[in-house]
Amino acid sequence: MNRQELWNIWKKMIFLIIFSFIIFLILVNVFRISLYMFEINNVISTALKDDERKIDIINNHFNDYKEDVSSYDFNVAHSANQLNYVDAFKNGNLKNSDWDEGINILLTGSDKYNSHESRSRSDVIIIIRINKHGQILSFSIPRDTLIEVTDSRGRKYQDKIGHSMYWSGLDGLKDSVEKLIGSPIYRVVIIDNFRSFEAFLSILGGVDIDKHLEGKLGIQWIRNRTFRFGDIERCRRQQVFMKKAMTKLWKITKGGNYFISSVLFYNMRKVVQTDLTKDDFKKIWYLLKTTDFTPETELFTAVLPGHFGTYNSKLLRKNNLSCWMPEDGFSEKLHLLFYSANRKDNFLKDVKIDKTKILKMDLKLL
Repeated sequence: MNRQELWNIWKKMIFLIIFSFIIFLILVNVFRISLYMFEINNVISTALKDDERKIDIINNHFNDYKEDVSSYDFNVAHSANQLNYVDAFKNGNLKNSDWDEGINILLTGSDKYNSHESRSRSDVIIIIRINKHGQILSFSIPRDTLIEVTDSRGRKYQDKIGHSMYWSGLDGLKDSVEKLIGSPIYRVVIIDNFRSFEAFLSILGGVDIDKHLEGKLGIQWIRNRTFRFGDIERCRRQQVFMKKAMTKLWKITKGGNYFISSVLFYNMRKVVQTDLTKDDFKKIWYLLKTTDFTPETELFTAVLPGHFGTYNSKLLRKNNLSCWMPEDGFSEKLHLLFYSANRKDNFLKDVKIDKTKILKMDLKLL
């Protein structure tokens, strides 16, 4: 056997070793994803079928991202500012030219404890604005914000925006939000009860803020109003949660891996109500991935500014009820921020997906 033949044999062996190693990595990741999917299915089954049984937290390779919260006193409810909350409406980081073309997703959570209750109020109202540059603005509209609402008979009253869904259903809430922000709602995501939120926390393996949030503790934390500014501070803390949860979700998907992201999207749809389509998801994912989205720098948070006031409710037949009065002229500022001369309220139609690029990006999972 000459030197050339020996070298050819070595090349084949090296190729075989490398190929076998790649196959091994693929099989390991397939096994991990399959195990994660199995655990997610168990969580969802528990959340949907049993309102009493504890929803166990999922801890595995994919969601094993812990943050050190030891510097916080677990016995204290920390304000949003203590948790590094930054309000994008106040710090001047938002430019009209960046946000004029985008889509609005309405995220709302009801105050139902389980799926058996019929009518409910909007306990959480969050607008998620995604622009064409791959940036996200998440801002809360306090549920006590005073607006003009229309009941099921078409009569108009002054009432809290959170009551819109109770009096006129989801369409009433969408209509109220669209009038306030001056821009159409493209899609809606509804977390219909607290069990769904518990399931979401379980799938993420909990979220670390000043405490490790999971199960009932997570619900208590996200609904806590025992602060000087009550529901407004709760909204700010919810935006802290949004940023932390999105950051962890992005890590779980390995920075937006399409296959893992698709698995999560498919399963999350089982515990929420949404009209987001698979095509919507693919285009949003592709936009964020190809623009190098990172939640730490490209996700902005805010709360609708205003002040406390009172009003007389004809619907409830009660007077001097507390409410949140939007800052004078701020609704018009939102209209300008989201205004597009081209009226491209759905730029996703222009997003073209390069499947070769998807494959290359997904191989990074290895």
